Amino acid sequence: MDTRIKIKFEQLKQAQKKALITFFMPGAQGEVSIDDTIVALEEAGSDLIELGVPFSDPVADGPVIQASAEAALKKGTTIEDIFAAVGKARQRSQVPLLLLVYFNSIFKYGITSFVQNCVDSGIDGLIIPDLPYEEQDEILSVIGDKPLDVICLAARTSNERLKMILPEARGFVYCVSTTGVTGERKSVHAGLDTFLDEIKAHTNTPRAVGFGISTPQQAKEIGALCEGVIIGSALVRRFMEQGFEAGISFIKEVKDTMEA
Repeated sequence: MDTRIKIKFEQLKQAQKKALITFFMPGAQGEVSIDDTIVALEEAGSDLIELGVPFSDPVADGPVIQASAEAALKKGTTIEDIFAAVGKARQRSQVPLLLLVYFNSIFKYGITSFVQNCVDSGIDGLIIPDLPYEEQDEILSVIGDKPLDVICLAARTSNERLKMILPEARGFVYCVSTTGVTGERKSVHAGLDTFLDEIKAHTNTPRAVGFGISTPQQAKEIGALCEGVIIGSALVRRFMEQGFEAGISFIKEVKDTMEA
């Protein structure tokens, strides 16, 4: 069964458009509910939306997303809250939704229950930054033929591993633009085109670039090289420092710039 992720990328390809993928941390987006945030981000131009699962030790994340996770945990946001909010959002929206979740959270919850609740609530994909390719069978065997994609992360340091991990990629390939953790950066261009060409040589799965995209112009320029761009820290920072409407306005500006 095709996931909403695959269908969305096919629709965008036919329309000759690039995907805008946005990330927010449930519980750190302000006073607006999680499900209303999902709907607002879609209306602002998000083609796919990632929701973070708050975790106390987010090793792949920079200071902005770490701070958002701490704020969400302090507020008491749980995985159950996220599942419930996604279920409510599904009454109004069919936008592809993904969870960015550390495997420890899945393991503690119970892999079988976690996967089933993802499917039942309407989650379409999982990004698990601390789960190596060699250990993915632990969750893939539970997913089976359920409509839930485990997103492959490809880093510039992957080198020879790309030949192994990319042929089985589903949904999209999360292309890590720079070394290090998430966060806004002034430039993420150096060598990116070569890296993306190498990925394309091993898979036809759409490529989406994340880590460091901070401005609408960066999103437009990087979008010209691949099938999608991922905006995380730049949105989260606006939600936390400037308020909900500032974050939504920023995403509208990014989308408008990408399609100009």
